[in-house]
Amino acid sequence: MAVLWGVDRGADALVALDGRLGRVGLVECPDPARAVRAADGGLWVLRAVHPHGPARLARIGPAGEHTEVALGPVRALAAAGRHVLVLEAARERECLLWVFATVRERRLLGAFPGGTCLAGRAGQVLVGRTDGTLLALGVDGVQRARGDAGVRPAALEPAGDGGGWWVLGDGRIVRLDAGLGVLWTRPVEQGLTDLAPLPGGGAWVGGDGRATRFGAAGEQEAVVTLPPGPWQAESARAGRLWLRATGAVVEVCWHGTWARAWRSEGGFDALVDLALVDGDARLPANGARAVVRGAGAP
Repeated sequence: MAVLWGVDRGADALVALDGRLGRVGLVECPDPARAVRAADGGLWVLRAVHPHGPARLARIGPAGEHTEVALGPVRALAAAGRHVLVLEAARERECLLWVFATVRERRLLGAFPGGTCLAGRAGQVLVGRTDGTLLALGVDGVQRARGDAGVRPAALEPAGDGGGWWVLGDGRIVRLDAGLGVLWTRPVEQGLTDLAPLPGGGAWVGGDGRATRFGAAGEQEAVVTLPPGPWQAESARAGRLWLRATGAVVEVCWHGTWARAWRSEGGFDALVDLALVDGDARLPANGARAVVRGAGAP
């Protein structure tokens, strides 16, 4: 069973949605800002009162059990196999890159001036900097490659074909090879902060009242019309795509060049992220509620 978690910052909650976008569970969580899946079917959740203020990294297990750790301001959060990556602002413009196995087990991979975004896959990390520089690392912290996509990166994602990366920024989507060489670049709408890679190597991006799918070679494979408003592409699988706006989630079904908005769920106060989690998570399956205790992040 897959569960789509909506991070509703306006409601201080994580909302579990089933395959029909029905609400099947809720975790009350103060100041949620970002969530990524954990390998066991739970979630890693970043909590912060202010985007540039101190944060807390929470680990919520599949049955709702909860632990967390205090951090400084966090620039980015990304899953990498069994671990989670955190880019923490330190002093001036320097950022520290941590890899967490649990909230009590972390290892410093290095310091990166101007760090702004992250992506990860098992054994690999990609760091983006404000000057456009990209650094590929192993989980041992050793630099494997250095590149420049020609844009200031707003979002990074691993390519779904197992090699290379996606970069989104400055109104462009860029496909990189494993050595961080640019394969191609295409224009997209300004202001996009998320993209949704596909297992076969393509990717979806959102936009104002539409979503677009690019193939691995850069061809525009499909465009689907959505309700008015800015939409961010968050998660995709073969034949399915989930996007978010401030107050709603929409699911797109597609096959080849055919695509259409299939179902939606509204009523969110301020939706800031989606996380698709596989596994038999007991909390949402039972329609239960859980609570992340404590006040907001310090």
